[in-house]
Amino acid sequence: MQHGALPDGAPIGLPLDLTLLPQKLKELGYATHIVGKWHLGNCHDKYTPTWRGFDSFLGFLLGSQDHYSHRKSINRTGGLDFWQTEGTRLTALVSENNTYSTEVFKRRTLSLLEEHNRTHPFFIYLPFQAVHAPLQVPKRFAYYYQSILSADRKTFLGMVTAMDEAIGEIVTRLKHLGYYENTIIVFTSDNGGPVQLGANNFPLRGSKNTVWEGGTRAVGLIRGPGIGSSKYSNLMHVVDWFPTLIDAAGGTLNMSLDGRSHWPALQGKDAAPRDSFVYQMNTRHSDKRRDAVAAIRFNHWKLIDGYPGQLNGWYASPESGHPSSSNGTETGHSPHPMLFNIDDDPYEEHDVSAQNPVVVEQLLEMLSQEKASEKDALNRPGLERPERARATHWGDKWAPGWC
Repeated sequence: MQHGALPDGAPIGLPLDLTLLPQKLKELGYATHIVGKWHLGNCHDKYTPTWRGFDSFLGFLLGSQDHYSHRKSINRTGGLDFWQTEGTRLTALVSENNTYSTEVFKRRTLSLLEEHNRTHPFFIYLPFQAVHAPLQVPKRFAYYYQSILSADRKTFLGMVTAMDEAIGEIVTRLKHLGYYENTIIVFTSDNGGPVQLGANNFPLRGSKNTVWEGGTRAVGLIRGPGIGSSKYSNLMHVVDWFPTLIDAAGGTLNMSLDGRSHWPALQGKDAAPRDSFVYQMNTRHSDKRRDAVAAIRFNHWKLIDGYPGQLNGWYASPESGHPSSSNGTETGHSPHPMLFNIDDDPYEEHDVSAQNPVVVEQLLEMLSQEKASEKDALNRPGLERPERARATHWGDKWAPGWC
């Protein structure tokens, strides 16, 4: 799962030998539901949500789509990608044409809460399509930001507000039904925002698809029974959510994982479990690729070896009044590994590799040890989309069943 997200229409998916969070939660008696974006494979039924541990699915399988028509165009071929399940069987959802996706996903989540059998705990995974491109939002949300001149920024902020309103209604329903006090709520993101599409990571450096903090340091929130209200400033990686939530649910994991449970630390019962993590490891066949990069964090030190990504500057939102700036390396590799002290320099303005050669060598050695287990990517560059995947062969739908 390297070189970016899974290409839409490609004959691959998240490897089937991997056990997922909903599968482990089902073993603990949970009802499991997904509402929203999947994007972990759609070429065969076995890659789809209800074959990977979810009891139900309503949403889309590919990486993005029109927020209203729920159609996706790939290489000038358009098709519907909106589904609901009956058992493990996917059925095209055509009744929501022209309904904004955030509204559809909110209504579905509210229905799941209303219909839930209270004899079982529940897990709802709600990956909204917002705020992903294409930039679209009902006019009433964009109206709040009419003073902003940038059309993309205005729409993006409207999308955030629409999502915020939907989450607010869901939280209100949790309280009304008596679930709230015993429910763990996690809000997080998978990456920083794309600054060329209305997002803003300032004052952090970089954008989505870079290893700078602006591309990798995402917002996060967790609340629930036993969790304090203070800021949690320990190092945490997205892979840590799996063991953390299984731990919170009272389960155990007898498997080898990169992730580590933060549940005791979140409750104030133990020290933080992590002092390092890998940002990216994308180096195999690096002599053939200009985008090869490896980046690692150890305590307050961050090392980037290779190409950090195309957008390397600091990009302020138009309404902020702050100037945007670039360091002059919008494209191309740094001639040497770069080292940053994130505690002292959270905006990554000062490469201190020359002043700390011993630290550089230590982090390069840590990367070398990680590279020993690096595998070839499934979504390798040049992966072809077969003709049989086209929606025209599947009733004008991006349906599974062709690999």
